[in-house]
Amino acid sequence: MNEQKEKFTPGPWSKEICPDKTYIWADTGNNTRKAVAIVKSSFEVNNEANAALIVAAPEMYEFIQNQCDFCKIRFPERKGDFECQTCATRLLLKKARGEE
Repeated sequence: MNEQKEKFTPGPWSKEICPDKTYIWADTGNNTRKAVAIVKSSFEVNNEANAALIVAAPEMYEFIQNQCDFCKIRFPERKGDFECQTCATRLLLKKARGEE
């Protein structure tokens, strides 16, 4: 049901914590992976917590997209409302795609 093609690296993502940085990896299949991000440590931030949030991003995006798809099916009479540019869920998805 998802009509928008995402430009980001699909999940699942995983993290590898090292002393001074944390690597975020995307599973590319065939026991290979691709680096998605590197979170550098700082005494002011917890790189492990930041990495956990980044790793969860693809699943959160998919969950939000599924909520939009569910609303379209559950409330077909309100179809126009779901295309509305002010819908908070749609705006969040646009932001995640870098369109906002």
